[in-house]
Parts: sequence; structure tokens; C-alpha cells
Amino acid sequence: MAIIEGLDGPTVCGILKDQIPEGLRLPVKEVCMDLSDIQSSIARAVFPNAMITRDEFHVMQAGVDALEERAKGADGAGAPEWAARGLDAFT
Repeated sequence: MAIIEGLDGPTVCGILKDQIPEGLRLPVKEVCMDLSDIQSSIARAVFPNAMITRDEFHVMQAGVDALEERAKGADGAGAPEWAARGLDAFT
């Protein structure tokens, strides 16, 4: 685990590659992270043999956010079919 200020991919990759020897990076089998595309590209570059796993909290959070947006509807008043089922107060 590392905490590096900023999200500039090439900079973070360089720091991680400098700090973690290749002999320790290549055998890594799995990297778990949130849904950030930048973090995913960094992980693939730094740990090329690792499987990228998205942590379940962030996957569930994205699903709930999508359901809440759908429940609100395009005009913010709620989707009529959801209101008919008593799901209009989803948040």
C-alpha cells in the first residue's frame, strides 16, 4: 500500500517502480482497488502480472448511486414506475 500525493499516472508509476524492486512487483497476483481508471492503469503498469479486483464496497456504491439516479428520474421528480411501487423516496 502506498499513499502518494496527486494522481498523475506516470509520476505515481515512477515512484512505485523506484520504491518497489521488480523482483517484488512481478510476483504480485492480485491488486484490489476502487473504480478509478487512473489507479487501474497504474496498477497494471507497476504490477503487470496481477489481476485487478474492484473492491465490493465501491462496486455496490456505484450500483446504489445508479439506482438513486434512476429513482430520481431525469427531471428530479422520480420515475413514475418507481413511485407506483412506493420506491420514490429511495434516498
